[in-house]
Amino acid sequence: MLAAVQPTARSAEPTPTSPPVATADPGPHDVDLGRDAVLPPAPPGKARVRIRKYPGKVIRYWANVPKSYRWAVKEAAAAWNRTGLDMTFKPSSRARSDLTIEVDNIGFEGGLATLGYAPRRYRWVKLSPGMMGPGGFGGGMSLDERRVYTMHIAAHELGHTLGLDHRSVQCGLMGPILWIGDCKAWTAEPGYFHCQVVDATDLGRAVRLYGGRRTLAPESCPLDKLPPPLSDVTIEGSGPTGGPARISWVPPAGASPGTEVQVLRRAGTSCEFVGVGNGTAPGRFPAAVNVTRLPLDSSPYTFPGDGDFCFGVRTVNTSGAGAGPVKKALTLQALPPSEPDATSVLHTVEGYYRLTLGATLPEGQDLLALVRPTGQCAPLTWPTEEDPDDHYASFFDDAYEIWDEDVDQACVTVYAIDGRGRISPGVQLQAAAAPTPSKPDLRDVQLRPDDEEIRFHTTAPDPSRFELVAVVAETCHPTWDEDLRWDSDVPWYDEESGWWRAWYDSYDVSDPCLSLFVRNADDVYSAGATVRP
Repeated sequence: MLAAVQPTARSAEPTPTSPPVATADPGPHDVDLGRDAVLPPAPPGKARVRIRKYPGKVIRYWANVPKSYRWAVKEAAAAWNRTGLDMTFKPSSRARSDLTIEVDNIGFEGGLATLGYAPRRYRWVKLSPGMMGPGGFGGGMSLDERRVYTMHIAAHELGHTLGLDHRSVQCGLMGPILWIGDCKAWTAEPGYFHCQVVDATDLGRAVRLYGGRRTLAPESCPLDKLPPPLSDVTIEGSGPTGGPARISWVPPAGASPGTEVQVLRRAGTSCEFVGVGNGTAPGRFPAAVNVTRLPLDSSPYTFPGDGDFCFGVRTVNTSGAGAGPVKKALTLQALPPSEPDATSVLHTVEGYYRLTLGATLPEGQDLLALVRPTGQCAPLTWPTEEDPDDHYASFFDDAYEIWDEDVDQACVTVYAIDGRGRISPGVQLQAAAAPTPSKPDLRDVQLRPDDEEIRFHTTAPDPSRFELVAVVAETCHPTWDEDLRWDSDVPWYDEESGWWRAWYDSYDVSDPCLSLFVRNADDVYSAGATVRP
């Protein structure tokens, strides 16, 4: 809530007007403008002030405002100029201006304006300095939201300049409260705002003063100038052989900084890319529409979908507004899986066989494995008598695993399977004993006693074949001993800092030595690399 306006030092003579009673209590983001209009000083010998209209048909204003406020001031003037009112606001130099618009510390959030025509020193509009900052209007608003609501306040103050006082109404321009989130300020189209700011009643009041027509402004305007369109746009499907959608374009010349390419996508055959919203908040696309924004020079764009899709592509400005997109509906068929790239290791764990497979698969695919004795490998084409659900490999610790295959010398045939159940050709691998681990390299060892931690760098071994094991003790251990198992731990790699980290208990270890080993899948340990930091 804004307090009642007291005359500032620069306007000691004007007095505030009396506001009408508000229709409801403002919310946390609303702005009380009930005391934002001040009367000019009374002429000498006069006890009362008569509100006067501006002479002529043009009010030249000098906008002495920071860059962040310029859009709001320009669009506030345009909000009146778009109507049929026979009075126009035009920007001017300070020397030729009839009105000064400035940002000043008025003591509250909102604006302040002299009511009607006054001596030159009293012809001003003042806007508070906090509205365009991150905390403006209670905080939590985007830059575009702050721009639009600051524009509404500036347009309200220009209404006072024309001689219009408040009226008891909610959602009217000259109402005593700017209702944020309750009144129409936006359109459903992203990047556009509701530019019919001057409502019919307030326009009628102004027309009675200045003449003209009661012609309302358009309802929808882009927040910023629309960018030039793309040229040579092509949207191609995958065809019967499968593959991704491919969208290409030629960027426009002379596009403003911040211009991007927007690719719209929705599943199904509908190509309706229409924003949603009731006007009380910025427009947006519905959840069914996927929106991707790309640099102008990022052609081509590909999408590996499977099924029916519609695509749209266009240029958009920094606010997300653009002309209608080029659209096309496609039926896509994903490529069948390719042969997986995999390695295998056979080793025993507590008397059972475990097969560890290292493989990298595209998103949406899984790994199948058929295990046979050496010389009896499964075929490269998935055998129809086998149920794929019985042969999925489990993914654990960056590797695929198969347990309980009681085959000593195994031939492993691995296949990729996608979400549609299509299976790739197989790759045959001969399972081998776990490779002998090599002594790790140990570098840049740092002791952090306050954290009971040792940090170090090393070259990470293949996680499908090996594991690092750290021992922090009073004694350095260049060779592994089974008694060390109780003092050992698997160090942790901190991706954010790029350090390997091992912990110890300072109560038991006062002068720590780090011994680092590599262990293979058969529980065989390498020689230890040791450093006492």
